[in-house]
Amino acid sequence: MKYPSFESRMSREQATKTLERICERLDACATTESDKPLSKYLEDLPGPVTAKRLWVAGSYARGAMTCGDLDLVMEVDNPVYDGSYLKRMLIGNPQRVSLYTGKPEKNSSHAEFKEAVPVWQAGKDWRAALAAIQPVESVARFDRPTDRIPFRLEQIAGSLTWAEAMLASLARDELKWRFVPLDEVSALVEPKPQTGAQNELYRQSRFSRVGAGVKKLLPYVLAFVRRFGPVDLSWSMATSTRMTHGSTLFILGAAPALDELMSFGVSQVVVMPHLNTRGPNGFWVIERGSRHPLVTAFEGCHAWVIADEHGVSSVSGTSYREGSNRPVNAVDIFQSQAEADAFLVDLSEGCPPEAGEVREVRHIQGAAFLDILASCDLLMGGLSDTVFTHDGWDRALHAGFESEDLTRCTFDELGRLFRRTAECA
Repeated sequence: MKYPSFESRMSREQATKTLERICERLDACATTESDKPLSKYLEDLPGPVTAKRLWVAGSYARGAMTCGDLDLVMEVDNPVYDGSYLKRMLIGNPQRVSLYTGKPEKNSSHAEFKEAVPVWQAGKDWRAALAAIQPVESVARFDRPTDRIPFRLEQIAGSLTWAEAMLASLARDELKWRFVPLDEVSALVEPKPQTGAQNELYRQSRFSRVGAGVKKLLPYVLAFVRRFGPVDLSWSMATSTRMTHGSTLFILGAAPALDELMSFGVSQVVVMPHLNTRGPNGFWVIERGSRHPLVTAFEGCHAWVIADEHGVSSVSGTSYREGSNRPVNAVDIFQSQAEADAFLVDLSEGCPPEAGEVREVRHIQGAAFLDILASCDLLMGGLSDTVFTHDGWDRALHAGFESEDLTRCTFDELGRLFRRTAECA
């Protein structure tokens, strides 16, 4: 497969040949110099830089028979140069090599490489140093904590600090996630959009300065939706790398923020990096865990809503401004079943259901509140007209609601309100 779902690994022999070429280049020339400032904010030239020592780290240093890539640490005499420049100018920009500057115990990766082995230094026999690193059949890949993130950090422009924070949230059960391999949806890829909503996504991408790499991902994103549904929701593109489909936020070629799921309008985040021939390729699906702040806020809460035959709460577009074409999405929610039953009777008398239409009172509790709040900006029915997000407040005002007629409520306050209702019941 051109774009493998899982990371392909190079043999130890391939890695050794790459190391030999790198050491030969350093023997030939270990000094380079930029002829222009390294940043537009700096005026002075940075001066020459010379490699002093080179270590190999990671699974190769431990004797593994295969490697995802080569982790190298280079000590230099001019620390203003970063690893990407030195990789390009000193060692020929080899593929599948990560070069960090500093020493194994403190370097630009912000990780300590305790297993690092020195391999090159001017005047030293690097061939003997390489030969001394013996292969060990029993050594597997180095299980770093960040391996629990399904993509390499460089694929999604994630930092070690960010990754550690994500893993801490996972360990606290604030988040949960899974990896969907690319080959799980590849059979559903269509060369062209198939519906009006999909056409709208492509149209938006043309006007959002979406790069070629992200455009290449769009057919796979649509295939993901065909595989996991629902398929008939509208698309919205916030930036050139972020788009929403219902309450799913897709992030393409970038790392998610730590608080993406603190928005009621987002129930899951799907991250997809740019396609690459090394892998992994696929989708990182992130959802709220059992101890996420929004989940715990509604523990022990109960309410009643009006639902259709599928058990989905009815969402109405409500506007109080004559001629307004920007209604706010509202849900009728009640603190007791008796309130909901009475509302349904009045509703049916004033606006009888159409043939085949089902309206019924549905009980919700706990995390089901989040599905309700993800679908609307305004809570009505048994409550005074209540908004619970800043965007919801703005949309309600644009729909014609007066600010003095609206109640603003945080998610903690909503949780306490419906938790008291459950306790009283």
